[in-house]
Amino acid sequence: MIILIPLLVAYYYILRYVRHTSIEVQRLEANARSPVRSVRCVPMTQATGASSDTSACYDQVYSTFSEILQGLVTVRAYGQQKRFQEIQNQHLNVHLQPYYIVRVALNAWLQLRLNVLGGMIAFSVACLCTFTEILPAGIAAVTLTYSLMSTRFLFFVVFMTTQVEVRIASDFLTVSCVNVLL
Repeated sequence: MIILIPLLVAYYYILRYVRHTSIEVQRLEANARSPVRSVRCVPMTQATGASSDTSACYDQVYSTFSEILQGLVTVRAYGQQKRFQEIQNQHLNVHLQPYYIVRVALNAWLQLRLNVLGGMIAFSVACLCTFTEILPAGIAAVTLTYSLMSTRFLFFVVFMTTQVEVRIASDFLTVSCVNVLL
């Protein structure tokens, strides 16, 4: 029991850290999916040639792609395909970074930490059962089985708590944006 208390405290700190990080990363990812994200504002005269003082704001990924498609003949004529391909790839990489963090990196980070803690719980129970003669063999096997099941349960609790917090934060942001518009 003394060994498990620090591990449960570690689970709690990981839960706290991941909850806050997930909410912020989810917000970044939602901003990346927004059509107004990574907005670059230029005077309307530069964007369309019109003589107006208003600004046209557009997303770099879509605008760059549109510009390349419109000037494809010119790009090919001057042999600049490689340069424009690199520019478009840079914009796509910046645009997809938050998505990668939310969908892949954060979950992998969480799973690694929780699996290490779960392994420490199972190892401590196995050492306790092996090196001491407190428990009979049958009860030691049941204890080891329950320790493995409890690590899965703790992983599920941390993961689901994080997901619920992210969804609630997302809904709260949506409601606050709607209230601002109304």
